[in-house]
Amino acid sequence: MAIEDRFNVKGFNGVSYGAILKVLAADVTAGFVEISFDGPSNEGLPYPLAFSIMILRAGINIPLADAVITANNDGSARNGYLKIADGAATLDLTADDIIHVVAQTGRSEE
Repeated sequence: MAIEDRFNVKGFNGVSYGAILKVLAADVTAGFVEISFDGPSNEGLPYPLAFSIMILRAGINIPLADAVITANNDGSARNGYLKIADGAATLDLTADDIIHVVAQTGRSEE
């Protein structure tokens, strides 16, 4: 599946990033979604990002109280990576959930 099929919006300016992701049935089966803000190189960013995350289900905000969130580390210490996984009790990703992510760094690429 092409990235365009998953993302309605994905913007980069080198310091601020944003994405709106629709959760698919395959994500529900896997129990998580992954978002990478590392651009076309897939080599990661030279700096970590701070993430703001909101999940909407039928227009209602879903609490992230027990969500398992992994940020800026995909197992190879790659910055710009975000993984959101089901929680133990309250967060269960559902097909057609909409995930909004805004990411920011205090540094710009030099």
